[in-house]
Amino acid sequence: MNTRPTAPLQPASAPLALVTGSAKRLGRQVIEAFAQAGYDCLIHANQSRDEAMALREQLQGHGIRAEVVLHAIADPDEAAASLVKAAQALFGKLPNASVLFAACYDFDSRLQPDPALMAKQLALNFLFPVQY
Repeated sequence: MNTRPTAPLQPASAPLALVTGSAKRLGRQVIEAFAQAGYDCLIHANQSRDEAMALREQLQGHGIRAEVVLHAIADPDEAAASLVKAAQALFGKLPNASVLFAACYDFDSRLQPDPALMAKQLALNFLFPVQY
């Protein structure tokens, strides 16, 4: 007599990777590797909307779920909370892996540094990873 349940088993949920700044450069390479490893992917971008949307289509071709969140990381506390909320809203869970590549590449004069620009770069490049 077979005592196994007859209901089909539900497939296990794929792990979720969040990579900030993942529409271009190194962030893109990292999120592609997560997709190839079977992770669902939350693609973060700010100004690279077209690249992020094209990447989403490409990653979905791997048979995984991929979504895009477009968000400027100006305030570290708000940005961290926003990305967590986006993961929960789009995937129903928190990321199993997070890699933070979003960065600010604005230049000013070394002879007359711009304090507002320095604060922006400090917030994104150093404070955001700590807040997240």
